[in-house]
Amino acid sequence: MADVTCIVDGTGFPEGPILLKTGSLFVVEIQNKQLRQFEPAGNLMDRVDLETLGPAITDIAFGGEDMRDACLTASATGCADHMRWPRSGLRLH
Repeated sequence: MADVTCIVDGTGFPEGPILLKTGSLFVVEIQNKQLRQFEPAGNLMDRVDLETLGPAITDIAFGGEDMRDACLTASATGCADHMRWPRSGLRLH
């Protein structure tokens, strides 16, 4: 079995973890209605309030030519929302 280390604790129903090119981690928090970005060591770098996007934002993916187009899905409404992020995400495979 592989060794598992918790780098982020105390999130509100975490969903949709995504890594950026820098190694930082995005976590969508359903309960807290926010998107949080953490350094590889687990320190909070950035937080975005998702309250205005509707209930139950569940996932994030990055795209676009510069990988700064963030698409978020809302399970409660069935919507897919778009926002620009200041740093590039990783392409999903």
